[in-house]
Amino acid sequence: PFPTGLVAAPNHGKLAWVQNAEGKRNIWVALAPGYEARQLTQYDADDGQEITGLQFGPGANHIVFVRGGAPNREGEIPNPRSEPDGTERSIWILSAAGGELRELAEGSAAEISPDGETVAFVRSDQIWTVPAVDEGEPKQLSQPMAESSVDRFSIGVWLLTANRIRDNAFGTDWMRLGWLGFGAIFTLGLYALRYRFPGIALHPIGFAISASDVLRSGISSIFIVWLSKTLILRFGGLESYRRNTPLFMGFMVGFLAAIACGAIADFIWFPGQGHKINGW
Repeated sequence: PFPTGLVAAPNHGKLAWVQNAEGKRNIWVALAPGYEARQLTQYDADDGQEITGLQFGPGANHIVFVRGGAPNREGEIPNPRSEPDGTERSIWILSAAGGELRELAEGSAAEISPDGETVAFVRSDQIWTVPAVDEGEPKQLSQPMAESSVDRFSIGVWLLTANRIRDNAFGTDWMRLGWLGFGAIFTLGLYALRYRFPGIALHPIGFAISASDVLRSGISSIFIVWLSKTLILRFGGLESYRRNTPLFMGFMVGFLAAIACGAIADFIWFPGQGHKINGW
């Protein structure tokens, strides 16, 4: 399983994240003091629909999130399974205690209001609102923007964030600042170790990129390559290393050829949809 999108409600002792297990993406929570993980949603299919934008509402009683991938240039939502009815990108609200799961509206970039009564979101480059607690229809908040070279979607997100700052919805997140300080001190310590012991294998850049999704997806491949190279040089020497170089180059060329074949197949038979070649 690959956990992503971790969010916290420090004042209420709650954590939430998205866990991808064999392509099945679900929301999990953990509560203080034991922080035992518990699954909230029950999506049981590998349908390729992403879950993003997790955030706790006031009191951490509800979680708002977006389900569905970003549209392509033609405005089409990703549909990896080629569902006949298509797919959508929607705003959902979920009880943090489990149970009720309700779709609010189609859209993205959701932001819940400080009182927890309203959710603002972006749809078709415009800002909309919808009741978070009671039933109600979405209402357009902003007027259509004139065509310009400015990314209108980015403007909508900026306006939502500006409103939250204006309403003082942001507070000082001491937990994040603490982890930031820990990372800075740890990185300085690695630099000091490398200065004192030049041959040490730990590198500050490796620590900085260790949390990236790309590295976590490819760490097993990196380890296999490193182990193979180490064993060949140790037991076979430089001559054996040079003799085996074409074999590993063939692996790489074969991998790239497989990606190219997949891209060509998507272009011919699945235009505008595509499929993931790996977990990135």
